[in-house]
Amino acid sequence: MRLIFKFTLLFLLISLGVFFLGGVITFQVVKKEIDLEQERFLKERLQYVTRMIERRQPTEDFIRDKIQIYPLKNATDDTEIYYSDTIVMHSTLERLEPHIKLEVTREIKGKFYHISIHDLIVEEDDIVESVRESMIKFYLLLTAIMLMVGGFASMYLFKPFNRTLDMIRSFRIDQEKPIQLQSSGTVEFNRLNKFLKEMTGKVQKDYQSLREFTENASHEMQTPLTNAIGKLELLLTSGNLPGEETAKVIAALGSLKHLSKMGQSLNLLTKIDKD
Repeated sequence: MRLIFKFTLLFLLISLGVFFLGGVITFQVVKKEIDLEQERFLKERLQYVTRMIERRQPTEDFIRDKIQIYPLKNATDDTEIYYSDTIVMHSTLERLEPHIKLEVTREIKGKFYHISIHDLIVEEDDIVESVRESMIKFYLLLTAIMLMVGGFASMYLFKPFNRTLDMIRSFRIDQEKPIQLQSSGTVEFNRLNKFLKEMTGKVQKDYQSLREFTENASHEMQTPLTNAIGKLELLLTSGNLPGEETAKVIAALGSLKHLSKMGQSLNLLTKIDKD
């Protein structure tokens, strides 16, 4: 698997955790905002109900859709607005649905009333489902974008790296010129190219030194070997050696000739390699 795609997968895994935490935070923020809006809406309805009571001043219980007004016979203190959750039959869906309820006791034109207002609440399940759906869609979109970006990066951003690989493939240790690597705008690739130049330059230098040493050693060996072989051959042709000494000279002459052939072969190999 390419490095860029491994990085992309790692990024997507990390993003998955971030999206999960983001979904939890989003749920909390959205729920808080919805609760505030619902409370604000009920406060506005309370103002409407208060004006209605000022006009009509009901003396009996007033119960209508989502509004209940109960006149109080005894005087009491005004209370703070109290919010609570309740279950109410939904007239359209014909089933029990969660509602938010506002309750308060107010003095209006010298009379006291207990006011109760409720309205349909946005359920947590609906918020969770909406947030989950949004997060999944955004994550799929992010995945598609990252895969496309990864493919583009693989072709464009890693182009200098691929050029370096091509130069390494075509590199020969016996070439006289140093390897030519193009610089790029990426620091890591430039560091890699610098290391490769230093490494290949050292290898070429060592190879040249070894080849020169081999050529010199092969050449220097041939002169003394040729002289030694010539003198031994003269010694054999003189006929003055006893049989035992002649055998030793012949053996020494064979070894020297074998060593000479090895030197000639080594010299030939260095010339072929140089050509």
